[in-house]
Amino acid sequence: WLVVRRRRSAEDIRPRGLGAALAYCLDGDLTEARTILESRIREREGDLMDTVVGLTAVLRAQGELQRARGILDRLEQRVDSGWLEVLRIRLVLDAGETALAADYASRCRHAPVELAIAALARDGRWPDALKLYRQRTNRKTRSSRVEAELVAGCAALAFSQGQERAGRRALKKALSMNDEALL
Repeated sequence: WLVVRRRRSAEDIRPRGLGAALAYCLDGDLTEARTILESRIREREGDLMDTVVGLTAVLRAQGELQRARGILDRLEQRVDSGWLEVLRIRLVLDAGETALAADYASRCRHAPVELAIAALARDGRWPDALKLYRQRTNRKTRSSRVEAELVAGCAALAFSQGQERAGRRALKKALSMNDEALL
């Protein structure tokens, strides 16, 4: 008997799964991660949702926000998921559309509290950010620094609107919460 073995090249034995894509991302090789993810989508390998979310994150990191948004739009037509809502907030924030990001964040219950308050604060909605922070965090686990900075943002907003008295009151409250947070 004669057995013919085909030798595998190094290219054939390299990992090509989501783990490899993640490893390439962590190593800073977004191009290779993107290649892996796009080939998995073309070949319909594994969990398509995970792969598409990963590809969207890579595109976001590469600054290709329009392409990432297009992919996300198509995926949202098929699937309803909190992950997609969170990804949408991040993409819209990256694009500098703070008002839209704040609108999404105020409606999205799945968004991490840090992302939601960042979206609201970037749009200048300091009172809404503070309210959301207080609603979604336990009083015992709240960070006095974060809360003080949100109150200070409310003070700055009051001053910018000519409400000197309200601004001073909010600033005094922020300083009493954590005087180091404002340094």
